Amino acid sequence: MTRTSLLALLLLVPLSAPAAPAPVKPKVIATPTPAPALPTEAKPAPRKRPAAKPVATLVAEYTKGVKATLGARWQEAAADKAKDFTAGSLAFTFKVDAEGKVVEFAVKNNTSNEALASFCETLVKGTVFEKPPARALADGQLEIPFNFTIY
Repeated sequence: MTRTSLLALLLLVPLSAPAAPAPVKPKVIATPTPAPALPTEAKPAPRKRPAAKPVATLVAEYTKGVKATLGARWQEAAADKAKDFTAGSLAFTFKVDAEGKVVEFAVKNNTSNEALASFCETLVKGTVFEKPPARALADGQLEIPFNFTIY
């Protein structure tokens, strides 16, 4: 054999045993998860109107605010006048219109003195309150009872 043929023969015959074929990895096929259901065209729930408050509740809530307003004004206005008041109570009523303006004032009972009654009338008539609830008005006005007591 010639050198060329030996070389050709060596090229045709592998020097080592053939390698084992690479293991075949099984293909993993992911199963798709279903998409979330699309919302149907649901109509929004109708809004429930809050139950209307009874008129007595409206009056009580409004009166509470009126008393707080008068109490705050009393502190600053009565400071220098308190020496003129005698011990006792003053019961009065006043009416406010739809705008919260005082339209009437009446003393019901006074066990103090005229100085207290006069001061309270001036204080109340000089105050503009918040508008009262329309449903609380009778003939366009709301009557509010009030008591001041001096110890």
